[in-house]
Amino acid sequence: MSSKAKKVGNYRKIPLSRINPPKKADRIDILPEAVEERSDSIAEVGLLSPVLLSVVGERYEIVFGHRRLLAVQGLGWSDIPALIVNYTPEQISIARATENLQREDLSPLEESRLYSRLVNELQLTISEVATKMGKSPGVVKRRLEIVRMPASFQRALHSGKISHGVAEELWSCADDAHREYLLELAVEHGITTAIARQWVQEHRKQQRGNRRSVGGEGRERQCGSCFRIRRHPLEGNFPTHATGRRPIVQAVLYLHRYRCWASIRKCPESRVRV
Repeated sequence: MSSKAKKVGNYRKIPLSRINPPKKADRIDILPEAVEERSDSIAEVGLLSPVLLSVVGERYEIVFGHRRLLAVQGLGWSDIPALIVNYTPEQISIARATENLQREDLSPLEESRLYSRLVNELQLTISEVATKMGKSPGVVKRRLEIVRMPASFQRALHSGKISHGVAEELWSCADDAHREYLLELAVEHGITTAIARQWVQEHRKQQRGNRRSVGGEGRERQCGSCFRIRRHPLEGNFPTHATGRRPIVQAVLYLHRYRCWASIRKCPESRVRV
């Protein structure tokens, strides 16, 4: 097969050996199963739409159609039908972003990175990105917040274990340890945005109550370490970890009622008024 491009209708057949993959792909991962399904479809009905290539010297860079390119490679094709354009790097980024946004399987994290690249590399404003992508500035701004979230939140979002709304609500929790704990619960059990908001609000109320009671004349004091004394509705006082993860084992309830768990550790504030 000649290495020269052959004109076919309004497009050309370009040898696969002359095509470079995207320099910066917007998709985080391309599943082998998806490529295999695309290969099966092409083998059965053919390639219905050509890929888009941009001229780079004597070679070509894939603008969009990367999965189609991988699929025909898996079928052993030597060339692929393509539309040829002369795009600048900015035009390539915008065209690739526009095409990817039309995909139903684009994750919130991938969409966020897509917008982030347009803002950081092309120096576009949020309003300009929104106009070019056909989105509202509010949507773009919310998506851009995802790249600022912890890696654990980004992984959960990308895998579809939590929704964007749930991630936003949980991320508003100021306590890092408790926030990660809530994320674990959300991933394990699956929750709605309303439930996530309720969890965070309850934690804030609890923190405000703890601040009012610490050092005061109430029935609760901070022991100075990571444990605090709280009033059990049935058994009196028992210690709960400051992160709110789980109460200390029930055996603690059988300790002397004027001592807390921290007293065993010689905490200077181990006594509790009851």
